[in-house]
Amino acid sequence: VQGLYRDNPTADYFNSALASMLVAYVKARRGHHADARLRILEIGAGTGGTSAAVFERLKPYASSIESYCYTDVSPAFLSHARKTFGPDVPYLTYQIFDVEQPLAAQGIEIGAYDVVIAANVLHATRNIRATVRNAKAALKRNGLLLINEI
Repeated sequence: VQGLYRDNPTADYFNSALASMLVAYVKARRGHHADARLRILEIGAGTGGTSAAVFERLKPYASSIESYCYTDVSPAFLSHARKTFGPDVPYLTYQIFDVEQPLAAQGIEIGAYDVVIAANVLHATRNIRATVRNAKAALKRNGLLLINEI
């Protein structure tokens, strides 16, 4: 499915829009706290179509990113991310995560992330209400939930 979510004009447009929203949020946080260090969680990152756009746009703000947790239900996608993005993204971490299951049991801390990204993944769950609730639960108070569903 990589061709559907990356290097495709529609996907690239929406990935760019999401990355722009994230950069605006990072800039705003830095405007309030110059030493702000954000924690970002990407749910179901898969082949990294959205991640690639985000990492490119975050380069000038790398010092403001404490961690970017790249998650998926498949270890194969995490291995792909390690090879593809790991060498160039020093703040990148990887974790198996199923957004349909309770967070704490999977090692995802409730209320710990400044930003949660879910791009083209929530539609594939059985109960969208519970899934969005789980995604939101990972956020700190006043955090940003970025959902992209083409």
